[in-house]
Amino acid sequence: MSKKRTLEFKENFEVSGKCEAFYTAGKIQITKNGQSVLSICDGNLRCFQVDDGKVTDAVERFEGEEVISFLLAEDDETLVTATKNGFMRQWHLSTKILQKGWKSGHIGSVSCMAFDSTTTLLATGGSDSTVKVWDIIRKYITHNLKGGQGVYSKVCLQNTGSDYFVFGAADDYEIHVWSLNNSQHVAALQGHCSTVTDMIFLKENTQMMSCSRDKVVNLWDITSLKLLKTIPVYETIESCFLIPEKLTVPDVTFNSNDTYFITAGEKGVVKIWSTLCGQCVFKQAESSIALTEDSNYQGSLIIQAFYVPSLQAIAVVTYEFNIILYHLENFTIKDQFVGYIDDVLNIKYAGPKDDRIAVATNSSQIKIFHLPSFSFQTLKGHNDIVLSVDVFPKHKEILVSGSKEAVTILFRAPVLRIPVVFRAPVLRIPVSFGFQCSGFQFRFGLHSRSGPAVSSSGFLSGTVSLLGVFIYSPA
Repeated sequence: MSKKRTLEFKENFEVSGKCEAFYTAGKIQITKNGQSVLSICDGNLRCFQVDDGKVTDAVERFEGEEVISFLLAEDDETLVTATKNGFMRQWHLSTKILQKGWKSGHIGSVSCMAFDSTTTLLATGGSDSTVKVWDIIRKYITHNLKGGQGVYSKVCLQNTGSDYFVFGAADDYEIHVWSLNNSQHVAALQGHCSTVTDMIFLKENTQMMSCSRDKVVNLWDITSLKLLKTIPVYETIESCFLIPEKLTVPDVTFNSNDTYFITAGEKGVVKIWSTLCGQCVFKQAESSIALTEDSNYQGSLIIQAFYVPSLQAIAVVTYEFNIILYHLENFTIKDQFVGYIDDVLNIKYAGPKDDRIAVATNSSQIKIFHLPSFSFQTLKGHNDIVLSVDVFPKHKEILVSGSKEAVTILFRAPVLRIPVVFRAPVLRIPVSFGFQCSGFQFRFGLHSRSGPAVSSSGFLSGTVSLLGVFIYSPA
């Protein structure tokens, strides 16, 4: 009689940490305490915790509804969301309690929103060429404003002392101004020739600054509604804001009679400008976002930037849905988080204590995640998608990567510089290379699209795509 077999199970693993997407579209907001990031991910409003990297739903989900815009008030509790089907909801953020829901009244979606200083009035700009103003305390619409053409990119509510104005920038490249006292369309400010992306108010709300994708920043007098000055900034600007009080930066002396502002946009570099002289007075020395000149990417590298007082940092949102926090003093990286990883092509443990993870995604940059918070840094050097990474077993501060452009790069921590760049021949890839570094020797091999160490048939205009990079320990 045969013995009864015992079924042996493999080990079961529990999830100890998880890095998941929390941002795929639109603008983000950071709470006043700097601990949470609100963002839209696949049509849902998500909340990312800065301390531990945990991601949760910010509010309740409704089946079949897709959140396309949201706004958190200054009190960090009043939250308004707008969905694609034209429905709006008001929430209490900390308790996730739904306080009210209503139809937006817009024909189409709500593209942008703004609260007044008292969190009593809410302005909504839509894709139907209208701006609506709501009293969220008494819960009714107060104004339906017309005059602009197309989708609104920015709306603001501003009290100038003598009157209450609504400012709205639409697809007609004009900034439209309405008076809330009589609902009259007061003016259409002309001075931009592309989409207005941001508006800020200064000098006790008597002046306004607007930036646009036409590579200029305009300064306006709000009392006379006239253009005072045009400052060329030589790049598409997505965000501008005033410098924080008592800011000090190297080799710059700020004039108390001048007004300084920060811009961020197309080139991926944060800059400080003077309003009086119209010149750039400080430029970020080294940007982790900026690409090389031969990069194929077209568009703004920074899609949003703003100041976070509680963190004493400048938050920057990149085109790859990464969120970077810069130190105020010198604009160097303080922390950064990935909002959307995309497809993971390769992953390796790195660091002397295996406390980091090197990840290759659908990007030309390698992401190095720090455990357990999942904050990360990027390694630049490739100009096309990185397909494979590997780490030297005995010296985990050394990492090698291969990309679609047929380039292999050796990185070394902690400075993460690039001591050697191996560029594969156009028609042939050797089986392996010998390389001497820091007193030890190792070899690394390359796998091409046609198999190990073969060649000729092309990929990407005749070059060979590196699908695998691996490191051999010395015998």
